[in-house]
Amino acid sequence: MHDVATKLTLRQELLDSYPQLAIDAQGKKKKKAAAMNIEALAYDRSRDVLLIGFRTPVLDGKAIIIRLMNPDAYLTDAAQPELDRALWSVDLDKGGLRAMTYDDQTDQLLLVSRRENHKDDSYKLWRLSADGQEPAVRIEVGDQEAMLDSVEGLIPIALGPSLGSGVLFVRDNGNAKKGHGGDWFVLTRKQLGLHTDQR
Repeated sequence: MHDVATKLTLRQELLDSYPQLAIDAQGKKKKKAAAMNIEALAYDRSRDVLLIGFRTPVLDGKAIIIRLMNPDAYLTDAAQPELDRALWSVDLDKGGLRAMTYDDQTDQLLLVSRRENHKDDSYKLWRLSADGQEPAVRIEVGDQEAMLDSVEGLIPIALGPSLGSGVLFVRDNGNAKKGHGGDWFVLTRKQLGLHTDQR
């Protein structure tokens, strides 16, 4: 697989396979699928599957993930997409996905969600078994909970011999006019309660 690949047909291919994605947050069908908003991607290395996560729509109060089963062939060899037959619906307290990553050490997905147009619009962190056999579990980080605000990206990283590994979080809170870039922070596996025995 090349380092960078571009595909301009994914939106229509998703709509052709899953017409329910054209439903907006109020349950109304959109003519141009304006409500379909992909904000999360993760590559499951154990299964060679690209996971596509949606900020909107949220269907029946659940976030949506779609499995692309042939990412290499689709992105580099002009193959037709092999999409999982069923949408993967995930209960994230009625929130849509803002970020997602795959964690090799635990074979889990780490997810960030947020509810749209609701008084409880806080960002929430979750872990989810990558095989889809268990419901998502909320990860609460105590005093650091406010740091999750505006998180739009995360990825496991190595922190060195003394700290082991953790997760890098990137926030979409920059302001170009003020010359301020987005913030980032790191939490260790211990802080997140992530253990290899969860695999």
